[in-house]
Amino acid sequence: MERPVQLISNVNDKKDFWKLTVKVKDKWTVVKDGKEHLELVIVDDKGNDIQVIIPTGYKAVYDKIQEENTTYTLSNFNVLNNDLAFKTSYHKYKLKCTSGTTLGDKNMHTISCDNIKFKPFAEILTGKWRANLLVRE
Repeated sequence: MERPVQLISNVNDKKDFWKLTVKVKDKWTVVKDGKEHLELVIVDDKGNDIQVIIPTGYKAVYDKIQEENTTYTLSNFNVLNNDLAFKTSYHKYKLKCTSGTTLGDKNMHTISCDNIKFKPFAEILTGKWRANLLVRE
């Protein structure tokens, strides 16, 4: 039986198997202790986003196949607390790719950029923002 597709807003650490249809919003390389790994922000069709970590061992493979502004079906990943010092998503959790993570159905989904949630400028002006949340200009 095929697993149903879930929304990013439902992702939690209470279950092991998830299947998401997502668009890669941002992708970048991080160098830490001389080793490179990939990080992504992915978004679903409701505009919810979450940060994804792709460890050093899988970087070469995923760097070739994952592209910004491209949609995929993502499944079989670890869900971890988002305990990073600087976050790129408000989501409580982050995803970490493993050897069993699958990425398929390239550009088979319609995920509009219109649903991406932005902080209202008025909230920024009044100081209603988090100092540990990174944003892309």
